[in-house]
Amino acid sequence: MIADKARIIPTLSQFSEECRQAIKKGSQICLIFEGDGPDVLLKKKSKNSSMALPFTSNFIVSLLNHFIMSDDKEALITTSKESGLGESPSLWTNNSNLIGVIRKSFESDWKEAED
Repeated sequence: MIADKARIIPTLSQFSEECRQAIKKGSQICLIFEGDGPDVLLKKKSKNSSMALPFTSNFIVSLLNHFIMSDDKEALITTSKESGLGESPSLWTNNSNLIGVIRKSFESDWKEAED
């Protein structure tokens, strides 16, 4: 998942049940927070929220887009960074070619991000 610091808690809340199901199946939750750098309080707040989901996170200053990808099978992508994940306008896809591009983008951003 990639989202900005202001929207990460609402986004985790919105998709908490899907995240729980993915964890039960052995998936790992990885978050990239978009913002001006590592934020210890935000990490604590995210981990102590009502969802209490285990995840790994990193921070990056600026990203091209925000999205959620699930098991390399489907993704929800914002078409505008000004809107949050799951808000309009967004694109949901299960197209394997597009998922591959999104996966590579996430992996590249993950390598550049700070923890």
